[in-house]
Amino acid sequence: HVDEKGNNLIEPETIEGKVGDEYKTQAKEFEEYEVKEIIGNEQGQMTTEQITVTYVYKKVVGSVEITKVDKNDNSKVIEGAVFKIEKIDTSGNIDTEFEAKELTTGEDGKVKFEGLEVGRYRVTEIKAPEGYELLENSLEVDITKDNRDVKLTAENELKLVLPETGDINYTSVIIFIGIIIM
Repeated sequence: HVDEKGNNLIEPETIEGKVGDEYKTQAKEFEEYEVKEIIGNEQGQMTTEQITVTYVYKKVVGSVEITKVDKNDNSKVIEGAVFKIEKIDTSGNIDTEFEAKELTTGEDGKVKFEGLEVGRYRVTEIKAPEGYELLENSLEVDITKDNRDVKLTAENELKLVLPETGDINYTSVIIFIGIIIM
């Protein structure tokens, strides 16, 4: 049971028997790996020669796809949001061995982080689209062998635009209303 570089994932096993006896081997389960190929016959009959069966495993990789939508109209996708993804270690801290990546949503409102190994990841919106509020909370996701391609939806609210103090248009309206009241 080796990885793609030939490193043992566990110690090799030996099955002993007599010439003509049946033998059967099987793949092992590893959280971060899946079988890529099997070299040799998984089962057969013992011979006078040594029989070697090698299970080659590859790392499980997945992705996180985020679709950015307007909170008040989920059918409206939003372009221009910048997201950052970081890996979280078993202690809950940022894994410094993982190189954080940043992507910007396109016209389809989507970003897709690919090539992510099994583990926990934090996705943070670091720049909101123009006219929208920045997401307050980060999103955390787990990439596993069974859940390797995660799809998320992130909703943004429009910024509340207040008139600036001394704004001529706003001041004119107040003065006009005051004159009418008088």
